[in-house]
Amino acid sequence: MDRNQQEMKAPELSKTESILASEEPIVPSSGFLAAVMERVIEESAMPAPIPFPWKRAVPGFVLIAGVFAWGGNGPECANAHPRTFRGWSNLRF
Repeated sequence: MDRNQQEMKAPELSKTESILASEEPIVPSSGFLAAVMERVIEESAMPAPIPFPWKRAVPGFVLIAGVFAWGGNGPECANAHPRTFRGWSNLRF
């Protein structure tokens, strides 16, 4: 093999690439593990948060949505008798 062919096979790394390609061990600072474990123990000792009462809130949300939907159709829909209903095209949404 020719010397030029060997140089073409092994490309030269830029300064950034050579820094990224080096394998230096990553060592945490002193006391890092102790600080993390202390925080984990503190978090595990805290009481659980109070859950939101969805079973009580959902019917209220549905009722509120129904009131807004009913009220958005105007007074002519609120006073309409079921037998005089003329179709969905007369309703305003």
